[in-house]
Order: sequence, then structure tokens, then C-alpha cells
Amino acid sequence: MPRYLTKSRFKLELDCPAKLYYTGKHQYPDTSEDDAFLEALAEGGYQVGALAKCYYPDGIEIPDRGYDISLQKTRELLSRKDIVVFEGAFQYKNLFIRADIIEKKGNNINLIEVKSKSFDGSNSMDMLSKKGFLDSAWNDYIYDVAFQKYVITQAYPDWTVHAYLMLADKNSKATVDGLNQKFQLKTVEGERTIVEVVGDVSRTALGEEVLIRICVDDLIDKIFDGTDSPEPPSQT
Repeated sequence: MPRYLTKSRFKLELDCPAKLYYTGKHQYPDTSEDDAFLEALAEGGYQVGALAKCYYPDGIEIPDRGYDISLQKTRELLSRKDIVVFEGAFQYKNLFIRADIIEKKGNNINLIEVKSKSFDGSNSMDMLSKKGFLDSAWNDYIYDVAFQKYVITQAYPDWTVHAYLMLADKNSKATVDGLNQKFQLKTVEGERTIVEVVGDVSRTALGEEVLIRICVDDLIDKIFDGTDSPEPPSQT
């Protein structure tokens, strides 16, 4: 089985290159797997991700966890002119990603990465420092979606791809009670966490949207150009 550079491994490398080497090796267990705080953060992300999918009621999810079948099913779905795909799989050389949400309209693609992080702003310029560089608080998030955009544009060069972060909007308030209770966490197969959707999750039942979609194409361009930080781009 090929060892792909997935987006989770890419994020590990951003944090510490040594982690990329050791990840997945059984002789080097990951102690963070037992970290209750990190587990709580992940659970919040699962619920926000499930809520985001409810905003696209016609979306089709690809549940397969392997590589080949998920890639094949993604290609088949994306052969349609207009479609929304959840967890679509994309590969370019040894790079592999699964996208939270892909919204396809002809050859125009909206890549939507869902995060549980809250945002108090109206556009991506609010993610820049006063000197015009990418705010360090957003580094991991923007690099994550930049990696995904790169893989998709290389795999499908005829597409026009726009990248978005979908975030919790600090300026919005839930207009229905018990919204989080509609998305209950369950553990399956002894370890994998899934979200079980309970009750009515139609747009009316969910009330006003509490997530905001921010286009980050301009920030990704900075990363690709090497102008996202005051440090000169690496020559290695």
C-alpha cells in the first residue's frame, strides 16, 4: 500500500517535521491519542462538520476509508455537471486528501474546509497581521486548505477552484434551542467516532445559520508566492 502524504500528515509536518517521520509507526506510540483536551476539541469539530453538511441537504457522502474505492467513487460523482460531495477523495502523485465539502457547478469548484474555530470578521483580510502577513493564529488552517487546493488543481487542471473556510460566526446567535443535541457523538468499531443526527435538521429546524463561509484564495496565493510571512521562502 502506498504511503501518501495526506492532509493530516501534512499538518503534522507543519508542526514538527520529526512527527511526520514517526507517525504511524507502532514502535513510536502517539501519546496525544490519550489527551482528553485534544479529544474534546476533535469532538467539537465532528459536530460542526455535521452541522455544515446539513446546510447542503442534497450532498452525497463518500463513507469509504480506503484509497482506491473512495477515489473511484469521487471521480464518478464529479462527472456530473452539478453536485455536492462530502469527504471526496483526491490524489496527485503521492499526495492524497479528503475534502470536507466539494460544491461543483460545471467546471467551477468550491472547496470548503469546515473548522470549529470561531471567527469575528467578514473576509479573509481579517486573518492578516497589521503588516499584511498571515496571522500566526490562522497558519495551520490556511495551510491546510492550501494543501487541499493544490492537490485538487493538479488532479483536475481544467477546473477553476475556489477555497473557503467555514467557521463558527461570532456575530451570529443560535435561534433554536438545543442545536448541539441534534448532533450526538457515538463510538463505532471500538474506536472510531461518528456523529448521529437526531431529529429534524432541515434548514427551518436549524434556524439561522451560525457558520460563515470565508473565501481564502488571496491568502493561499500568498502562500504559493512565498509572501505569507516575513521570513524568506525556503531554498531547499
